[in-house]
Amino acid sequence: MPEDVRTILTFSHVALRAFGKMSAALSAEAENVSARVEAVCISLEGITAYTNSRAAVIADLDTQIVEMLSAEEDGGDMPIVSFNSYWNAKEFLVLLPANIPDPEVAIEPGDGAISLEWHFGYRRVFAVSVGQGRRIAFAGINGTDRVHGVAEFDEKQGVPPRKVLEEVGSIARWPR
Repeated sequence: MPEDVRTILTFSHVALRAFGKMSAALSAEAENVSARVEAVCISLEGITAYTNSRAAVIADLDTQIVEMLSAEEDGGDMPIVSFNSYWNAKEFLVLLPANIPDPEVAIEPGDGAISLEWHFGYRRVFAVSVGQGRRIAFAGINGTDRVHGVAEFDEKQGVPPRKVLEEVGSIARWPR
């Protein structure tokens, strides 16, 4: 377990450091921001740890962010994910109830949002799209029934939107 935590911390800090260095700007302000992000990373080393069951999926998210930033440096065409999208997706994952399994994570082409998808079997799929804002788009299919919508993330409640949790639970056939 300690090795897993170190791996997650490494990816998290690499991703955060990479976000701090995303700009090619040479202004004093850009250098100041980059230095502050680096200082935050250093201060967090050894402190932050994921103790919940979402460690593996968060590590996957961090890996995809690092790959995206590496591809960008190499002149690739991968979509750019803002720090807010990354942070919102990470927060969403950490706050998911323990009875909901880990989703698959993907960076959405075109808009740079982060997609979280659950596949429960034939015609039983649910997905959310987490972007820069506090609104989460969702869609699902359960046999012949379809659902879609947008829900506001309520940080005061400390949980993802109730409508999203109800829908993913319904498709997974969990008791509500």
